[in-house]
Amino acid sequence: MAMKKIFKELFNFSKLLLITYVIIALVCNFIFTPVMVRGSSMRPTLEDGDIGLSYVITKNLLGLHRGAVVTVYIPKEKQSIVKRVIALPGETVYVKDGSVYVNDEILDEPYLENDFKAEFEESTGLLFTGDFPKVKVPEDQYFLLGDNRPNSLDSRAYGPFDQDHIKSNSLIILYPFKNFGIK
Repeated sequence: MAMKKIFKELFNFSKLLLITYVIIALVCNFIFTPVMVRGSSMRPTLEDGDIGLSYVITKNLLGLHRGAVVTVYIPKEKQSIVKRVIALPGETVYVKDGSVYVNDEILDEPYLENDFKAEFEESTGLLFTGDFPKVKVPEDQYFLLGDNRPNSLDSRAYGPFDQDHIKSNSLIILYPFKNFGIK
């Protein structure tokens, strides 16, 4: 009798674990996914060690828009990175004299912190965003840059990213509390 009760409890516990796993998998694949920022490529918008949630559902329902902070998976490196959408499929993008141009018009980038940018340029004598030639973004791909342009591996190094590799859109930082908010 005791063995039957033990097996019943183990079965119920296993069932609970399976249900929990399925719920977590569904939530992480279709609603939001946990993110931990690594490195300084998105400073000062995001800091190394920031922990939050990035919305999969908004990417799937609303698509991607310029200026969005996204997580993108790099299959070759088997890791995800956080970057910002700069140019959409079919657009051309380049940097001249430190200004980003999309379709030959200067891109307004209110998310870049002017003091951070000026401090870099003053201390190094270099442009915050180094020049690069025109790139035509292929269909179903996006051109992404980090907010800390001098210290970011992004589309300038990898090329435009496939839409299928961009996993989520928008980010809410939960910890540390001083950085709490939607990015």
